[in-house]
Amino acid sequence: MNSSHQSTSAPGDLLRGRWFDGRSSQARPVLVGLRATARGPSLHL
Repeated sequence: MNSSHQSTSAPGDLLRGRWFDGRSSQARPVLVGLRATARGPSLHL
C-alpha cells in the first residue's frame, strides 16, 4: 500500500484489499472502490 498522502489511482479505480469477515482468521482478497450515491460516497466490495 502507498504510505504517502498522494493518490496513485484515478477516481473510480478499484484497489486490492483484504477483507476479514470476523468468522475466520483468514482474510479474503477483495477489490475495493467508492461509488457515488444519493446519500454520499459508498464503499463497494
